[in-house]
Amino acid sequence: MKCSRCGFTLSNDFDRCPYCGNFIAKSSTSPFDTKINFTDNISVKTKTLIYVILINILFAGVLVDWFLNFKYGITVLSYFVSFGSMLVIEFISKKTSPISSFEKINFFILGLLILMSGLGKIENVVDARPLVVGIMFPSYLILSNIVMLLCLFFAKGGNKKMHPFITTFAVLVNLTFSSILFAFTLVNKYSGPFSIPQEAIFPFLEEYAPASNILNYVSFGFNVLFFVNFVLIFIAFVASKVKTKYGSRTN
Repeated sequence: MKCSRCGFTLSNDFDRCPYCGNFIAKSSTSPFDTKINFTDNISVKTKTLIYVILINILFAGVLVDWFLNFKYGITVLSYFVSFGSMLVIEFISKKTSPISSFEKINFFILGLLILMSGLGKIENVVDARPLVVGIMFPSYLILSNIVMLLCLFFAKGGNKKMHPFITTFAVLVNLTFSSILFAFTLVNKYSGPFSIPQEAIFPFLEEYAPASNILNYVSFGFNVLFFVNFVLIFIAFVASKVKTKYGSRTN
């Protein structure tokens, strides 16, 4: 048996490649990986079929919410049910590293927060948008970077388990959202020089001010600091890969 990432020869009892840290796929016993035969020539994995059903549930929820003028949070609920179920199925059917697992959870939560920022109002019940935009979003952006940093440094195998492009994308997404919230906070605070009414920018940020303003400043600063440190980690990661690859050839 060989590692799918680096080609290192392994015995069958290995769960992880000792050379590059890649998880070794074992023969799956998960019921989600069994195949359903529709005809002699057409078969589909159970997991794929469930994903198709869940995506249809999501689209149905969006359509129903659209007909009801997005008053009852059905889009947010259908997103939570469909993508949350997909996330659970992924964890059950496939063994992943801590950093890879968190990246999936991170994108799921970011999507949920984005939807709640715009559609988090339930008619005559609750309007969660100010809380989401002013408190939950910046707080999560800080927390997610801390967790990602812990996964990179303290998970067994360290940064050998990270997928460089996906992890870089996750860091850039966090930085982008923290920058947007930071910009809106500044425009709200200094709306005079921009000649833009404060209400036309992002009134949700003002309901929990000054706590929301402080959180957005801290979130932006923390994300910039984390991005700089991640770039250094990424450079060291690439350098070690290059050294391992070409150094072994010269020896």
